Amino acid sequence: MIDWSRVVKSPNWDMAKGWGKDSPTIVYEDGSTVGWRTMRQGPLAHAGAELDHILIDEPCAIEHYRELERRVVTRAGDLSLALTPVNAPGPLDWLRDLCAEKVVLDLHYPMTEELFRYEDGSLRRLPDGTPMDAAWIEEQARSVPMIWRDIVINGGWDEIVTDGAFTEVFSKSNHVADFKLDGKEILCLGIDHGTQAFTETAVLLAVDERPEYPQVYVIDLVEAPENSSPSEDAKAILKMLRRHGLKWGNLNRVTGDIAHYGGRGKFNRKSNQELAYELTREMRLSRNQALSPPIRTAKTGKGASPRGSVRRGITWIHRALLREGQFTIHPRCSSLIEAMEKYRGGSTDPHGHLVDAIRYGLDFYINRGQRRNVTTPTIVFR
Repeated sequence: MIDWSRVVKSPNWDMAKGWGKDSPTIVYEDGSTVGWRTMRQGPLAHAGAELDHILIDEPCAIEHYRELERRVVTRAGDLSLALTPVNAPGPLDWLRDLCAEKVVLDLHYPMTEELFRYEDGSLRRLPDGTPMDAAWIEEQARSVPMIWRDIVINGGWDEIVTDGAFTEVFSKSNHVADFKLDGKEILCLGIDHGTQAFTETAVLLAVDERPEYPQVYVIDLVEAPENSSPSEDAKAILKMLRRHGLKWGNLNRVTGDIAHYGGRGKFNRKSNQELAYELTREMRLSRNQALSPPIRTAKTGKGASPRGSVRRGITWIHRALLREGQFTIHPRCSSLIEAMEKYRGGSTDPHGHLVDAIRYGLDFYINRGQRRNVTTPTIVFR
């Protein structure tokens, strides 16, 4: 915390916007200075500086560490890193090696009640009065997919290989059922591109935004059983919609994967643009008619757990599965049910394409986080 009574110079501070775009520095009455920089400013943002203390928040690239470590040498200063390895922008083998060699002191502790206990023996509490006790810790652990649990909860380095990322939270008895929709749900389509058998997938979902948390209903899906053309993919998607009395225009949100080039020696490029072109042909739209809704491309941001990342999407789905009635799959989607039981993650997981299509279909909700809904206004034309 900043003791503003001792600050004699500081940049403009705004509670909503923070320090602003400039590199902020505050000056205390004794001449001490504290400055902030971001990783986007590059490893040389502090080039030539002689510093007493450096604190790095979240993992950095080795180029940043290598430069910053030199900044505290001449003043015998110290450099500290506060991080969770799962948020790393790349492999952290270099940092792990430094810890093993005792060059960097590794301090991490499993999440236990003792970490939240004050000197008088009382437990820290959340703003609503909930004690941060063993039951609360167990609840926090369950909210994190097992594959990342040791990293997030206990400060570990490694992902845990499991029978399935959703093994603990997904079950046919709780998440597979027939359902009826009332027509007020938001219809979403998620598309994952691929050029091998069962890798080009599309999942049709309905999202009820009226409850406190959005309720997801997986209606149907299509999988290309072999290396399909964009034209065949378009026909399969429209056929799926017709099975449910729907047209493309009934969809509210459509999100697809980035372009897929098929790998070495293959020329069957798949992209949202080419699929959209084939959809307009199948729907016999004129040159002046645009595909509506358009196919939006899922984008991945930067930083810890960025927008569009697999980790962010899987965590959202995991937490949705924990809430009763928030995630329901129709029994006809047998291949997705199997994928939910066996998905382990990684680029070579054969069950990952359907899970990715789910992530893209729910992209809007995943990227705004697990928070209470804002009611969507209904407009009636008469």
